[in-house]
Order: sequence, then structure tokens, then C-alpha cells
Amino acid sequence: MTRHLSLKPHHVMREDRADGTVLLRSAHVLGPVARCTGAWLDHWGVLTPDAVFLAERDGDGWREVTYGAALEQVGAIASHLLDRDLAAQYVGIPTVPLAEQYSLIPAAHGRLAHAVGLTKPGMIYTADAAQYAQALALDGLDGLEVVSSRPGSDRVTAFSDLLTPSGTDISAAAAAVGHDTL
Repeated sequence: MTRHLSLKPHHVMREDRADGTVLLRSAHVLGPVARCTGAWLDHWGVLTPDAVFLAERDGDGWREVTYGAALEQVGAIASHLLDRDLAAQYVGIPTVPLAEQYSLIPAAHGRLAHAVGLTKPGMIYTADAAQYAQALALDGLDGLEVVSSRPGSDRVTAFSDLLTPSGTDISAAAAAVGHDTL
């Protein structure tokens, strides 16, 4: 089997500091970079809108999302989040993914409460609101909007409701995201 690799050889600069710290840096000059990760979606969503961006098993087949569809969905979700004075990576507000065991194992609920206390979320997303109902009932989460792909109650916003644009223009918020944005 013949492999053709086009990887650059290592070229590392080493800096030894007085406190014992060793810093290693690539000595290769960094080429052009995207303004932000959302720029990749913008680029491929326009250039190859019908190409598959994400795919996952779905029964015997696959559920696929194209670059064009993903770009539309991200824009729609971003418009709803901006309406709520929130946003996500595409428009420059951080998201905080948490390990599901913090929610599913009652003994780990303290870790979930600690993370909530540190991050002060403005909204919670869960795939299945019924599955995570115990965690969603914890102190500190009351009053927060919960969005779920499987809402299970009228108190939970259906994720599908966020897939139609709200009408809010997201272009300024998306354009403001750059390499220094969290």
C-alpha cells in the first residue's frame, strides 16, 4: 500500500523559561486563516450548498444536512437567540456544553448546579426534555427557557420553532465575530 502524505515536517521552536516552563511553538509561518469558524459555513454554504455537511445513521439509512440547509438553520436559530438577547458561536456568544451524566445521574447534580452557577446560562438546550426532567427541575434553572428537540410539555420550546427565521437581521452580529471573540 502506497501512502502519499503532504504533511510538512516538524519545525519546532523551544523556549525554556527560568521557572521550568517549556514552551513549544511551530516555526512554520501561519498562512491565511478564516475570520471565524462561521466563515467556513458561509463559504461552503454558498459554494456547495447541496453537498453533505453532516450525516448520521437513521434506521437503515442516513439523515443528512447539506451545507446550504445548515447555513439557513444556523441563521434562523441565531435570529431567535438574538431576539432573546442571546446568541451562539455564529454570532459571538459562547455556548457551554455539559456532560450528560451531570444531568442523568442524581449524584452528579451538584456538578451541574456548580456549572450553572459559574456560567449563568440564558437558555438551556436538551435533546429530550422528559429524559432530563429531574435535572431541569434543579434550583438555579427556574425561569430559564428550555429548548428541546423532544419538548414533551408546553413549558418547553420546541427546537423546530427556532428553525424558521424570526426576521431579526443577524448580519451585524455575525460580521462582528472575529479571532478575538470568545
